[in-house]
Formats: sequence, C-alpha cells, structure tokens
Amino acid sequence: MVPKKFAFFIFVYTLLAIVFSTAPLTDPSESRYAMISKNMAESGDWVTPIVFDDGEMMPFLGKPPLAFQAGALCIKIFGANEFSARLPSFLSAIALLAVSFLVLRRYAGVSIAETAVYVTAATPFFMAHAGLVLVDMPLAFFTTSSLLCYYAFLCEDRPHIRTSWSMLVFVSLAFGFLTKGPVAIISFGLPVFIWTLWNKKWDTLKLHSWLIGSLLFALIVAPWFLLCEFRNSGFLRYFFINENFLRYISEDYGDRYGGGHEYPYGTALVFILPALLPWVLGFAFLCWQRRSEPWGVLSRNKPSALFALTVLSNLAFWCFARQIQLTYMLPLIPMFAIWLAFVVAERKPWWLTSQAMCAFALTSAAILASVMLPLAEIRSTKQVNEFVRDTWGKDAILIYAEKIPASAMFYFPENILLHPPENGMKSVGRLKEGCGNTVLAIKEKDLKELPGHALDGTIMAGSKGNWLLFRKASCRGRL
Repeated sequence: MVPKKFAFFIFVYTLLAIVFSTAPLTDPSESRYAMISKNMAESGDWVTPIVFDDGEMMPFLGKPPLAFQAGALCIKIFGANEFSARLPSFLSAIALLAVSFLVLRRYAGVSIAETAVYVTAATPFFMAHAGLVLVDMPLAFFTTSSLLCYYAFLCEDRPHIRTSWSMLVFVSLAFGFLTKGPVAIISFGLPVFIWTLWNKKWDTLKLHSWLIGSLLFALIVAPWFLLCEFRNSGFLRYFFINENFLRYISEDYGDRYGGGHEYPYGTALVFILPALLPWVLGFAFLCWQRRSEPWGVLSRNKPSALFALTVLSNLAFWCFARQIQLTYMLPLIPMFAIWLAFVVAERKPWWLTSQAMCAFALTSAAILASVMLPLAEIRSTKQVNEFVRDTWGKDAILIYAEKIPASAMFYFPENILLHPPENGMKSVGRLKEGCGNTVLAIKEKDLKELPGHALDGTIMAGSKGNWLLFRKASCRGRL
C-alpha cells in the first residue's frame, strides 16, 4: 500500500506526465531517439535501429535496442506522439522509485525506504529526465535494480530467497546491458568489487548463482548482439571498440553519428553538483557537522556502505572519461539518495522534508513554464511543420537550411525535402529551383551568415520560434 505522505508526490508526477505528453519533442537527442523508435515501429525491424543522418536513413549501431524497442512498442499501441515516445522513461522512473521503496522497506526499514524515495523523487534533475526520450532513465532503473538486488542478497539469510535475489542481479544487469552496453556492468561491478575487497567478503561471492545467472544473462543479451552482427557486419567491433572503449579513452573515437562531448578530466565532479541539487548542499552541511564522528554508513561489514561506494567509485570512473555528458550522472541520484537515507536514519534534519517540497514545487513550475513559454518551440520544429501544412497544404515541400532537424523527421517526414548537411546558399538554391508550395526554413543566426543578395527573388512568408520561412516571390510552374 502506498503511504499517504506520498500522495503529494504522486500528484506532482501525474501532473508532469500530462505536461510531458503535450510538450514537443526537442532536438537533437530526444527527437533522434524518438525517431528511431518510430522507424522501428513502422518498419517492423526490431533488430536494427534506423536513424536519419547525413541525409539518409542508416543503421544506428551506437547503442543497444532495448530503449528503442520499448518506445516502438508504445508507438504501436498509442500512436506516434510525445506520450508514446516518452512513456518508457516515465515508467522507468516510477519503477525505480517503487523498487527502491520495496527492497529498502524489507531490508532497511520503512523510514530509510521513505527517505530514499523522497530524495530521489524530489531531485529536480531526476524529475526533468523522467519525461525525456533518453536511454539514461531506463539505464538508471536497471543499474539501481541490480545494486538493490545485491543489497538484498547480502542482507538475506534464507538460502532460497537469497538465490532468487542473486538471479535477479544477473537479469537486471542483462537488461541494463541491452539498454546501454558494458557501462551497466561497470556501474555495478566497481562498487561491488571495492566493497568485497574492503570487507574481505570473498565468501559472499561463492553464494552467488553464477551458473544459472550467467546463463540467464547470456540468453537475454547474446541473441540480439549476434543477430545484429549477422545483419550489420562489423557492428560488434564498432560497438565495443569505438562506442565504448575508445569513447572512454580517446578524443576522436570514430563516431559515425556526429560529434562527441569532450570535456577535461574531472568534469564529473562538476556535473554531479547540479545533478544532486538541492541535496548536495545539505549533505555538505552534514559532512561539516559530523566531521569528527565516524559515519556508521561507511563502517566495514555493513551492506549500506555499498551505496556510498557506488556513488564514489562511479564518480571516479567518469572523472577519467574523455567523452561525458551531464545525463551520465542520472544513475547516481538514487544511489546518493539511499546513502543519504542511511546517514540521516537516526536523526533526520529539519531541512530534509522542506527541501523535498521546495524542490518539487520549483521544478514543477519550471517544467510547466518551459512548456507554456516558447522555450519548447525553440528546441523543436513541430510548430514549424504544422504552420507550413496549415498554411500551404499537406503537399507543401519544406526545406530546412543546412541540416534537417531530427524533430522534423519525427513529425512530418513526408513534407521534408531530404538532403545531406550543406551550406545555407545551397539550401537557398533548392528553394529557387523549386516551385509551388516549396518553403525554406532557416534559423535567424544562419540567415545572418548569408550574403546580402542570397535571398533575392524570395519573400519572407512567416516565422515560428527561431525559424524564418521564405518562399519564391513568383512561380511560373509546379515543382
């Protein structure tokens, strides 16, 4: 039964679900992943994800398919819209909170379980990503599940139940692997190894269901990887070598789908701060308050130290990555929340509940404002496409200057004139060569880079967001 004190949180997340169901998909990543799921649903090919890049449809071999398959299934059921595309992330967030509460309530007590859920659910970064089309929230669910199952495995005394938790560890890791690859195992393996080494608990490893668990892992993971390699020769090398190993150690790892996100070593220490707001402020205050006390949560031989080690070891791992994004911090939020819940288990500080309520209120207001104000419109081309179709008909031809946004290919691909990335002058030339219902969409900043005579013979026909729309001043024939 859901505790009554969670009622406000449930209301807020229900409100956010409604908001996320109507907000346009944003460029670049969210629309790209939604487009992959849509292509999968329409083509019926559930093995090879397909993406539009460089002016053509091509296999997307940068990530495993589970998140895309979940999105495609939702699109099959509910249609190609924002609700369907974002539903897998939202359900992953809710499932993560539910698993955290159920496991911690059983093995750590109701108080710790409730505190951990409060902190996770009220973290603004977590709330915002609960409604975005990204693979990081499903990954966070599976990595959190694997570590919680391992925590239950450590705490359980009954052999048959302990065996079940052990097998669930392997199942969670398998689905995490199918979501984003080896990082799921690293996120789990690092803290478990350090905890085992620190506490000299090698005997606990003997209790694991290694044979059955490994078979389960292989049965879940291997079929897709082998089938994808069979259909796309060279996939295994590109995925494991380029997208995982070289991506971690190299500035140029041979990315086929755009540029990476290179930052200096140690950037993870900067990224973790906004990801854990506002809790990191109270946590720092606690550190200062208890600077002379041994923290029980980090005591040896206590399974609760596993969550502290998860945050610290994964943070250290990302500090040495050459390619990193802020969303990589998402799986650390529930681990930090559980760590904090153990720290304040005996004496809950006054700021804990008040910060939760403030975080919920402020984040909800910010998300609502971003939808009501033209912020979402600037990051998406949905309104551009709708305006063109409503004004010049469903057979209108829309040319996007320089590069076609992913959101355009998600909403109305039949209206888009396909072309590879090109300079603005070439896009203007396409407009002048066309006729009839041909419209050119160009961003204001790109327009300023064109020569003054570039748009001679055209007229400005409207604007949407930061896009300006142009048509030929006259047309003597049909396209």
